[in-house]
Amino acid sequence: MPGNQNRQVIELSKRGYAMLRRRLFDEAEQAFLEALQLDEKEPYILVGLGDLCRERKRFEDALTFYRRTIDVDRDNVFGLRGMGDAFRGLEEVEKAIPFWIRYLELKPNDFHVMVRLADAHKKINDMHQAKDYYARALGQDQNNRYALLGLGSLHYKLGEEDEALEKLEHLLALDERYVAALTMVGNIYRHRMDYEKAARFYETALRYEPTNTFALYGLGDCRRGVKDYEGALVPWEKILEMEPENQALHTRVGDALFNLGKVEESGDHYQKSLAHDFDAYALIGMARIHQARGQYDEAEACCQKVLNEEPNNLAALKELERVRESRASTGVGTK
Repeated sequence: MPGNQNRQVIELSKRGYAMLRRRLFDEAEQAFLEALQLDEKEPYILVGLGDLCRERKRFEDALTFYRRTIDVDRDNVFGLRGMGDAFRGLEEVEKAIPFWIRYLELKPNDFHVMVRLADAHKKINDMHQAKDYYARALGQDQNNRYALLGLGSLHYKLGEEDEALEKLEHLLALDERYVAALTMVGNIYRHRMDYEKAARFYETALRYEPTNTFALYGLGDCRRGVKDYEGALVPWEKILEMEPENQALHTRVGDALFNLGKVEESGDHYQKSLAHDFDAYALIGMARIHQARGQYDEAEACCQKVLNEEPNNLAALKELERVRESRASTGVGTK
């Protein structure tokens, strides 16, 4: 290439990358395309165009330019990484994996790409490989937040609570703003019936996302766990404002209201649940209401509806036994 043309290519490429960093995409594309007309096989230009298209979410176009890069230079690390990132943008992570693996053969210490590979393997349920890549990333940077979150959430998904807590609490010690981590840790402590500790994590999550339904539900359930039914209603009713058709939560709210002696209000929520579909717990709740009113036939009928669907439902069997004992003790409707 003549010297003057070579200088033009370099200057146009530099301008393209400068405009790309400033997110002036039209100007960047114009500079790169002018450079490409002068040298259609220059990897520096092809990668720039790939990066530009990927930033603009034109992932198919990005793949075209990255492929051309690799055709010219098989081991071009920017092209290999870009191919993986473009496939990830298309949500075709399985196709991204081989390009990222080739990239790591050339750049073995890049923990950012290790995390991307781990995320990809987790998405396709290859948990063994996902764990391995997260561990490799943490070997390069023990405080890598994405690896800590990814590995912690993987352990959480697999029910490995101790391992999940180790990674997620490490992450939260670095930065408590990870709401997903806060709710997972809250869920683990709630599962362990450490309601006070769990509630603290949910409350922290709600400081950052006041409408996070996972944290609102968990906080309400912690309060229910310590029999603070009034306190449980506050976050649960916030969810119902956002999700008025939430069947399971109507039943939860009905239970809390019943425990507070607000029988009519509890019945309204049980009925809203049952208006959607069968709900064993709402029917058992209605059985309790009918029993409290001395309506034993109706109470038995509610229990029987549950048992027709779920013959071995222990809660319904126990409630039916209580109804019959209460009927016998009062003599109502007995011969």
